[in-house]
Amino acid sequence: MTGTMDRRDLLKFFGSTLLLFGGTATRGVARAVDRQSVLVVVFLRGAADALHMVVPYRENRYRELRGALALEEPGRGENPTLDLGDGFAFHPALSPLYPLYTSGRLAPIVGVGSPDPTRSHFDAQDAMETGTPGVKSTRDGWLSRAVNALAVEGSSPFTAVALTSQMPRSLAGAHDAIALENLSRISFPERADELMKRIENSYRDDKSALFADAGDEAFHAMRMFRDADPLSLPTPQGVSYPRARKHNPLEQLAKLIKSELGVRVAFIESQGWDTHFAQGASTGAMANLMGNLAGSVAAFLEDVGDSTPVTVLMVTEFGRTVAPNGAGGTDHGHGSAMMVVGHGVRGGRVHGDWLGLEARNLHDGRDLPVTTDFRDVFSEVAQQSLALDDASRLFPGYRPSSVAVMSRS
Repeated sequence: MTGTMDRRDLLKFFGSTLLLFGGTATRGVARAVDRQSVLVVVFLRGAADALHMVVPYRENRYRELRGALALEEPGRGENPTLDLGDGFAFHPALSPLYPLYTSGRLAPIVGVGSPDPTRSHFDAQDAMETGTPGVKSTRDGWLSRAVNALAVEGSSPFTAVALTSQMPRSLAGAHDAIALENLSRISFPERADELMKRIENSYRDDKSALFADAGDEAFHAMRMFRDADPLSLPTPQGVSYPRARKHNPLEQLAKLIKSELGVRVAFIESQGWDTHFAQGASTGAMANLMGNLAGSVAAFLEDVGDSTPVTVLMVTEFGRTVAPNGAGGTDHGHGSAMMVVGHGVRGGRVHGDWLGLEARNLHDGRDLPVTTDFRDVFSEVAQQSLALDDASRLFPGYRPSSVAVMSRS
């Protein structure tokens, strides 16, 4: 038996340690903070129905327009909604988040979205992730600009992490960004050091300096991950994550954060919010999605605890029609809702300008209008949660307005 490695060893190693890296960029300046705060963005892909998340139960036309999708008022019926005040309520499936709202740590924003009226998932998601609605030539993402605005001494390759199968548009162009779908797939064989050294040398032998630098960064990240061994960290007793999938990305993110690998920005996506058919009211397809989301976020914040300041921003590309379609679902709309929870949030109230459900206030006579540009929310949350001195470069050509959803430090 020789000490050389065969092709099977190399393929096995690469297959179990796949990390996708972002690009390079110039850094700006961030304020010094005592503890390294973390911003987590959860993208609800498919366009979540705002009226199922934040229910305007006192609106005169609510039950008339929603029909079979209308929900009970707080305190009434078998599945009552959860009172948020000012005529709004949470869907009962969001109950794991309700204590965070009542304690002032969670804030919904209504009437939020993009000024671009597109009903295309692809175009709307691209516009939201690049932060430049109406401009399709943008190459970098809004989160990458936030990452590049961080001045981090000896920055970690884990500064920005996407727990996704590929690098999201939001992080395109980030100096320090890694995409890895499932931490439990990463393994190190007995001869891992020898394998890494051999592959690393192959990178260095390449004539391209950029290729060589990428190799150095990749293997630095692999060694950091192995030494930190985040998967060995137990989930605290009493913390329970929903098990809609074999692995919960927020549970894995909590392990990365607690391993002190230097995570500052994280991106996670949730699929399946395109509820054209059998959406359900208090129960059903969307209720299941919301229950998984709410349970995961609540467990994540409890898991991380007070050791690290964490802010979670939940977003979706656009809203859905006010009235249901003939298939018991809702179609592509315009204005939607977002939620932000955690460190620095001015919660316990519903934010945004609500115009009501009268026909004159609906976009195209059928959708919720956009009264708050998503860039206003993104800019404020990023600036405050990451302690950025200057957020003006996050959205080129746009001057954000205050939403007052975050406390100023």
